[in-house]
Amino acid sequence: MSLGALLLLACGEASSVDSGKPDVQQAEPVVEACDAADNDGDGAVDEGALLTFVPDAGGEPQELGGLLAEDGPTAIGLSESGVLRVCQGRHLLRLRVAAPDVRIEGLGGPDGVVLDAASSGSVLSFAGSGALDVSGVTLTGGSATYGGGLLAVGTDAASIHLEDVVIEANHATLDGAGMHATRVELVLDRVVVQGNHAGNNGGGAWVRGLPAFVATSTSFVDNEAEDEGGALRAFESNLTWDDVVVHDNRATTRGGGLSVDYDCAATISEAEITWNESRGSGGGLFVDGDTVLVMKDSVVDDNTALTGGGVHVRDSSRVSLAGVSLRRNYGTSRGGAVYVYDSCAELDASELHGNVAFLGGGVFIDSGDLETVGNSWGTGEDANDPSDIACSSGETATGDLETFPCSWSSSNCD
Repeated sequence: MSLGALLLLACGEASSVDSGKPDVQQAEPVVEACDAADNDGDGAVDEGALLTFVPDAGGEPQELGGLLAEDGPTAIGLSESGVLRVCQGRHLLRLRVAAPDVRIEGLGGPDGVVLDAASSGSVLSFAGSGALDVSGVTLTGGSATYGGGLLAVGTDAASIHLEDVVIEANHATLDGAGMHATRVELVLDRVVVQGNHAGNNGGGAWVRGLPAFVATSTSFVDNEAEDEGGALRAFESNLTWDDVVVHDNRATTRGGGLSVDYDCAATISEAEITWNESRGSGGGLFVDGDTVLVMKDSVVDDNTALTGGGVHVRDSSRVSLAGVSLRRNYGTSRGGAVYVYDSCAELDASELHGNVAFLGGGVFIDSGDLETVGNSWGTGEDANDPSDIACSSGETATGDLETFPCSWSSSNCD
């Protein structure tokens, strides 16, 4: 392998080994793979191998072992396709990927394989039009202007797939503390994004121009943004999320949980969006700027904001909520569960119970349109306080609408 393909600039240290055997094809000559086996046939098991890069082209595998953490984080640049295998332990390093096809495999899972940038930059960065697959690692200790945990700048057909990955305790001075991604297809499968902090937007993640952003069995927990999007700030992207948890995230201005705007299209199913907080708009979700969001069979409970404790939709956007629980959300000003401004909100077979606001405990329509059918509206101790629906022009309504309750004519849902 050429020096340009793999640069070792400083060093890190790891400990302990894994007891499982990964199903991988070994390149020739065989090197130790920290899999509790004698791979090279010398009678010793896992000696020296902490990080091993095996190029797809069949060149000489490179063992990176015996590294000293005292010398600071390792910086490794990969410009050749292949697989980087990482043994168990806490590795002080930063990875830079600019190759057509790179796989990073943690041999032992994210609890045992930790990549820690020790506040020296992004833990993992990616650039170009290639494919990056990462599995079985934790990305932590990143501190950068953008993308403390993961920084991805793609072109055209670029793709990133994260599976069984934890992204935690990273910092961004500006945007995307956990992840910052532009122009890539991003797939998250069993990923945990937690405890990240952004000085501006996107505590958990900041994305723009993603042709596809797919998340399955993934959670965003305890992330914070000083401006927008405690868990996520998304622009001009296509989201398909299933079985995602967004819990206990915070933002100062908008989108305590999710902030999705500027021509996004989002489909979210079987999600739990709970206990998120914004001091401004949209405790659970903030939807803005010609965005279309469809949510079904999900929970949006116990979120708090000034307006739109559960959901705030504005500026020619459209939100459809079908089979969604909207319970105990709190809008300190208007719209306990839902706030609508110059947009369309559709509620179908959903439950609005126990939501509270100064005006419009269930829904507040500042301007725009609301369509309701087959919903359950709380009564008695479970009622929305002070009313199910309220308009900025002063009208109120109870339960599903037979006629539009506000004094203006609206066509946002046409």
